[in-house]
Amino acid sequence: MNLVIVEDDINMRKSLEIALAEYEEFNIKSYKSATEALKKIDENTDLIITDINMPGIDGIEFVKACENKYDFIIMT
Repeated sequence: MNLVIVEDDINMRKSLEIALAEYEEFNIKSYKSATEALKKIDENTDLIITDINMPGIDGIEFVKACENKYDFIIMT
């Protein structure tokens, strides 16, 4: 499963990466902003975990920008 993490807080982002890396079935990519993620995610992405409160494009706008192409878990 191709999993993307979008989280501006480096400690939270790294914690999620470490916790999820224990599962071999996850291929994890992470980004510090929705802007960066929008430039790099592709059609092979299965699930996106995103923060809702981020500078620039917030989590809600990010989900809208993805036009329902992916499944999401939104963290508050």
